[in-house]
Amino acid sequence: CDDLSSSRPVFTNFRSACQHYGFPGSHQIGSYGPKGQGIVRSYSNGLQNKDKVLGEDGDVVLYRLKKNNESLRAQFLINLNDKSRKVRVFRKVEKGVLDLGLFFVNGIVAANKGDHVDQFGDEFIEFVRSV
Repeated sequence: CDDLSSSRPVFTNFRSACQHYGFPGSHQIGSYGPKGQGIVRSYSNGLQNKDKVLGEDGDVVLYRLKKNNESLRAQFLINLNDKSRKVRVFRKVEKGVLDLGLFFVNGIVAANKGDHVDQFGDEFIEFVRSV
């Protein structure tokens, strides 16, 4: 994921990224959206084995859905059912916080046995880059 930082904006920290885009809500929460309106932004803290950025250009992101967080899951389902609701996805990298861009929620996918399910949960939100 650090390889993508040469072609995408990198912010000093997540707070500055949220301020840049004028996102409401706390920068201390990984995924946020106004209640009942879906998710507007997600942040992956870059913990090893938690989330995945796939493809040469990071066109697919698997973002771990925390265990037993039904309210967050419901927010993501709003995005899944309404493709006009895009999510700006960020990831912590060595140089700061990488803006991966705008994505659609493409589905909720099961984590595999080797995906550290006990530590991080058994489902991913699958983001696919908006063109």
